[in-house]
Amino acid sequence: MDWSRPADALISARPVPGQWPAMVISPLAGCGETSAQKILDDLKDFATTNFHALGFLYIAVFAVSFYRNYYQLSSALRFDARNKTMSDFALQFTGLKRDLTDEAKLCETLQAAFRRASPSGNDIQLVGVSICYDYRKVWSEV
Repeated sequence: MDWSRPADALISARPVPGQWPAMVISPLAGCGETSAQKILDDLKDFATTNFHALGFLYIAVFAVSFYRNYYQLSSALRFDARNKTMSDFALQFTGLKRDLTDEAKLCETLQAAFRRASPSGNDIQLVGVSICYDYRKVWSEV
């Protein structure tokens, strides 16, 4: 029997007892020692082995991803502790008046407050101001 042509495989296909409409399309189906039940048992064994292997891989990848997240966070914290970053030179103010929305005026006001608080008067140089607005109450309108 020539199995190089797919049409020959379909012509010689045999139904699997109890598994209709499944058909066994294999050169092994013609062998006397290989029965449809043996092929079905082999497929079930393969599916069981596949299930266990994929389950193990899923759990292993999940555990490795947690370890990687921990390593990434600890690396970021170590980097921040060893190096100067922009957050080392920034201050956050809360509770300012709501009508202070002009960044230039707010910068002047804060620079004057720093000069009054500093013993020498000019030790602190304010570079810039960024205003963060609270949009939570009007979230649907934004």
